[in-house]
Amino acid sequence: MSRHLVKVFTLIAVIVTTMVASYPLQRVLVSFRIDLTEDRMFTVSPATIEVLSQLSQPVRLDLYFSATLSEGLPAVRRHALRVEELLREFMHIAPARLTLSVHDPEPFSDEEDAARVAGLDAVPVNIAGDGVYLGLVARTEARREIIRFLPPDREAFLEYELLKLIHSVSLVERPVVGLISELRVGPGYDYEQQRATPGWIAIEQLSSLFDVRELDLEDADALAQAQVLLLVHPKSLGEAELFALDQFVLGGGRLLVFIDPHAEMDMDLSAPGMPFPAEDPSSNLDPLLAAWGISMDSQRIVGDPQHAMNVNLGPRGSPVRHLGMLSLGRANMNADDVVSAGIERINLATAGALIIRVTEGLTVEPLIQTSGDAGFIVAENLTLLTDPALLRERFVGADSKLTLAARITGHARSAFESAPALGDDEGFLTEGDISAIVVADTDMLSDILWVTVETFLGTPLPKPWAGNGNFVLNAVDHLAGTTALVGLRAREGHSRPFTRVQALRRQADERVVVKERALRRQLDELDAELTELEAQGAEGVGGLSPEQLQLLRDFQSKRVETRRELRRVRRELNREIEALGTRLKILNIVLAPALVALLGLMVFFYRYRRFALAPPRRAQ
Repeated sequence: MSRHLVKVFTLIAVIVTTMVASYPLQRVLVSFRIDLTEDRMFTVSPATIEVLSQLSQPVRLDLYFSATLSEGLPAVRRHALRVEELLREFMHIAPARLTLSVHDPEPFSDEEDAARVAGLDAVPVNIAGDGVYLGLVARTEARREIIRFLPPDREAFLEYELLKLIHSVSLVERPVVGLISELRVGPGYDYEQQRATPGWIAIEQLSSLFDVRELDLEDADALAQAQVLLLVHPKSLGEAELFALDQFVLGGGRLLVFIDPHAEMDMDLSAPGMPFPAEDPSSNLDPLLAAWGISMDSQRIVGDPQHAMNVNLGPRGSPVRHLGMLSLGRANMNADDVVSAGIERINLATAGALIIRVTEGLTVEPLIQTSGDAGFIVAENLTLLTDPALLRERFVGADSKLTLAARITGHARSAFESAPALGDDEGFLTEGDISAIVVADTDMLSDILWVTVETFLGTPLPKPWAGNGNFVLNAVDHLAGTTALVGLRAREGHSRPFTRVQALRRQADERVVVKERALRRQLDELDAELTELEAQGAEGVGGLSPEQLQLLRDFQSKRVETRRELRRVRRELNREIEALGTRLKILNIVLAPALVALLGLMVFFYRYRRFALAPPRRAQ
């Protein structure tokens, strides 16, 4: 009986000791975790440490989360825990600059009133109209910024959004970015649909971090206040404006310019009704680019078979690869430059190629390049283009990588021999150190190429699917002299495409294009022969001669055979893809469990033989 009591008391002591020790261990190890993801998605970026360690003033954070009302919402609760953990990690990095308070805004409580006054949104969860809050308020002595709601489906962008909020609210003065654009990039009004139209998200994102002001190159005082000048689609700059830009750059101003041989978004808005493409959609920056060691041919656009995107030809048309619509991956980015490093994907449309010339004193670094299979397409071929497949027939390979965006640094001379804007040489800068980034595409700024917008409680929420916006933010941030957030913005998303399937589709597309070319040649030959027969005055039934009728029958047979061949190529492609999928299923469903079971059996037999063949112990 005494041994039994000892066992009982021992068990009770172990349970009590475990319970007592678990609480402090939980407090100590609450932030301990191992990040086993391939891209280190849950590891704090070095950029986060840099930004938080350089905060200029204390920031108070108030996290509002409806813990009581979210009992039946496990996804929201898990995301809220992730938000709180990340904010507490921020506090560990900068304990003297960050303070965090967590509030539970229950219905009819003071916390709920504070959340409403702050402007946070609540998601309704019951018939009574109670809402779940998950928002953040950041404030300093002079400023206040908020995140109205933190949706769980944007967890991949959580670290960037939280850090951007803290960084923006801590700035005493935002850098001034001057905007000059001949495209409608800001908010406007659609007279056809009688509604206001939002501005491009890439420009709106800049406004959240910088003081973006629309400028005029002839306004010298406003231009002098800008640290960075963002120039979009400069089509009609006069000599005085080009000179002002030349002097701005030589005087230490930073420039980010987007030019384009064929701007898809360049619309003529002068006439009433629906806008239509501009008569001349090209833009360039001559003679300044020539003085900076680069040039762009405004008559040619870049095509790249390896990175061509699929476009739809209407509701009934099948997707077709468009050589001028490019989706470039990490291999096409300059990994050594802070502007492009880490960006996984950038989409461009009908971009131009920057030709780099060796110029004394200047360094031109490519930021975005095509593959080695890229080439050129005459820009005029895009006018009233109905079938992108036709671009393959007019494609001329360049046999080298083409540069789509580049950074220019070094000592440059003025593109002007005198000062036309001043009338004399007073204050004329003949040379100076420059820092500029040139991108040979303006369409990459448009929303359609990189972001979709969803509405949540009446608030538009942009969801990027490419890194175009990150590239623009990185470029302006670096030119403005604040590079801390560059590493974070590279986390716009992580795509793991089925590269083998994509390669099979590209091969099939090439085969289909060959068949389509043959069919078009047959059509041309038929038309030529029919025209020749009609010119000879041949007569036949229904206006067609027997030769013409026989020719039509032969063509119809050839057309049926060609269409049958096209279907056969498509079926072969589908069979190859299905076979690849079947092999993957067998590998995941059968082979992997079989290997685990085999390993377990090996361990079992090893232990069995070890104990079965061991000599019996002698009784003491």
